[in-house]
Amino acid sequence: MSLLILVGFLLLGLGGFLAVALGLMGGAQLAGTGESPLMLAFGGALGMAALGALLIGVASGYGLWLHRNRFRAPMQVFPHVYVVARYAVDIHTGELVPYWYDYAPENLRYYVRLDHGRGVQEEYECALETFQQVGEGMWGEATCQGQWLCAFRPHTGVS
Repeated sequence: MSLLILVGFLLLGLGGFLAVALGLMGGAQLAGTGESPLMLAFGGALGMAALGALLIGVASGYGLWLHRNRFRAPMQVFPHVYVVARYAVDIHTGELVPYWYDYAPENLRYYVRLDHGRGVQEEYECALETFQQVGEGMWGEATCQGQWLCAFRPHTGVS
């Protein structure tokens, strides 16, 4: 996704630069001789810039759509997950908050990283109540919907 945005910016910048340069040179040539083949290249440069803008728009729109729909998925239950990490992030600054209990809960987002086995780790957002139930190093059953951790039930004893 970010590669498409970078390519889009590259095409937009290069196409814009070429459009300005070819437009000035072609305009001068057109004024002097009455015809200019550079104006065809000017159209191609405008097309390149338009393609770059289109790539940026499509990739950004798709990324926003993915972000808005990250919690829309069927419920899944993972019976044996390992809690790798849990952390809170300040929504205003984006900084990791080590002492989350000192902050107002409405200013934080809570995340839990779970290992599903076979080295597959995923990060889930969750509510404060779920976050308080989860401890790093715990084994348990996780109920998830998309990228949202709905519930965590720890296993007691040896499993």
